[in-house]
Amino acid sequence: MGAEGYKVVFNLLYLTVLFVPAALLLMRRFRLIPIQSGAVLFALSCAIVYVLYVGANGALRYSHTIEKESYDVNRDGHLVSSEMAPEQWERVEQMNQDTGIQMAPIFGVFVAIFITAVWFIIAEILRILMSVISRMSKYRRGDG
Repeated sequence: MGAEGYKVVFNLLYLTVLFVPAALLLMRRFRLIPIQSGAVLFALSCAIVYVLYVGANGALRYSHTIEKESYDVNRDGHLVSSEMAPEQWERVEQMNQDTGIQMAPIFGVFVAIFITAVWFIIAEILRILMSVISRMSKYRRGDG
């Protein structure tokens, strides 16, 4: 798989990261998983999001490695500016200075907690809205 293939993998993993908490919440809602504790589900969701996020960044880092290796003309394993065009050298420098990929294991913790918290808040808001709608419909029918 070439560098572009790994970028596709990165994008798919990153999209998966965004929707894992929602999938777990839906699975709990329809009793497809036996976890009823919100704290356990939150921790599980954070762990899965973290692993996928770090894995996606690893795939992107590997695609950068493949791309950099393609610039090594004499295949000696060392990149020097005389082997490549100025645009290629700038691209290599950009890849080397990509702090987001380098710090993914650390930032991944915060990303996992944030994404999971957003989905849990959305789920709680929806639960409250459904409860209010249910009460209003009972009141209108005269059941309440």
